Amino acid sequence: MLATCCGAFSDKWADVGKSCGKNVDELKVEWGQATTPELIDKQLATGKYSAVTLVYSETSTGLINPVYEISEMLKKKYPDVLSSLTASAR
Repeated sequence: MLATCCGAFSDKWADVGKSCGKNVDELKVEWGQATTPELIDKQLATGKYSAVTLVYSETSTGLINPVYEISEMLKKKYPDVLSSLTASAR
């Protein structure tokens, strides 16, 4: 599983995957910076992942990830990769 990490809430998804016994690689960006389609594409192109997690609204930093663009890229290039999109709440 590829876990995108850009703040406290998204970091928790990596922890959840690990606690469930999954092999989790973290795609970390500096807190407050967006996880871009290009960054995700680069990792998925390795063929190593069957799932990716992404947080839409990372409230710990006030960040909104570009989920439309990421979703379009996933749909076109990686239709068999399961994606989990979450909006965090305070």
